[in-house]
Parts: sequence; C-alpha cells; structure tokens
Amino acid sequence: MASRAPDRVVAGTDSSHQVSFELWARSANIEQNYPAWMLSYGGDGDNANFMLGQSWDDAVVRIRTIGPRTTSAGKLNEYPLEPSQIDGKIGLLPTHYVVTYSSDQVLSLYVDGGRVAEMRPDGDEDLLAPLGTWAPDFSLNVADEGSRNRPWLGIVYLMAVYEGALSYDEVHQNFAAGELP
Repeated sequence: MASRAPDRVVAGTDSSHQVSFELWARSANIEQNYPAWMLSYGGDGDNANFMLGQSWDDAVVRIRTIGPRTTSAGKLNEYPLEPSQIDGKIGLLPTHYVVTYSSDQVLSLYVDGGRVAEMRPDGDEDLLAPLGTWAPDFSLNVADEGSRNRPWLGIVYLMAVYEGALSYDEVHQNFAAGELP
C-alpha cells in the first residue's frame, strides 16, 4: 500500500527537523530477505528518505544521507540510504517498532519499548541528511517500497507518523498502551 506523504506531515517535519515512524507488525516468516521493506518514505529500492525492513530475522533501518553517492553496483544514487542492520529483532510475534530522527540528526530504533540501536553523525562524509533536504514528493509505503520490488509478508496492526522525535518515555508508553495479547 502506498500513499503520497500527507503535506501536513512533510511540512511539520520540515519545521521541527524531527520525525518518528511507528509500526506494530508481525512477520509471516523469517525467510524474507533483500531486504523486504516493512515501512518506507520513498520512491524505490535505491531512492528513499527512510526505510524499515526485514532481512531474515534482522531489522534493517536506512535513512537518507547527504548525497549523491555511488552504489556498490556503480549506480549514481541521488538519495542514498545509510544502512544499519540490527541482528535478531524480527520474529513471528506481534512486535512494536519505532524509528525516531531528532533535530540533532540522531536516528534511534526501538523494539518493544526499548532502544536497540542509535546512529549519530560520524564525520562529514557519513552525515545523515537533515529533514529539510528530504525529497517531499516520495510516497509513504507499507509492506513494500514505491516501485513494488521489495514486498514484505506479514500483518500490520498499526502504522503512525509523528511530527517530532518521540522520547524514550513516549515510545515505552505507546508500547505499553498497544501491547497485543
């Protein structure tokens, strides 16, 4: 399912320079790889602002960097994504995922209420792109990416986008409030 990102969210992230993506989901299996895109704000597999995906039982988070860069296949990528793989965070039970991006360019991944990964700017060449430079015309995609080449199999219970970086307490509160039986 894809939908152009609501103008209100895009405008809100531009002014606050922070955003959060929340997903309650259950994978159909842990055989999915390439990675399968659970949630993204992008165009296709090479061009996106953000992606949360699955590679076997690992969570994969990618976020746009200051580009352009050349991919390993030699293709110029206008909107490169900085990969971060978090081992063993995908299972067959309903799971709560939150990705936050703060105004100081810190990306955090929370799984079931706890922070499991954090990316910070690491020198000029690895600097994550400020939200104001994100491509606003991309779509918000659930269970695939915009060109439909990276389908994810599973159940999505809830998906939300927030115009700010949720705090640890807010993430934990959302997990506790929505915990599925």
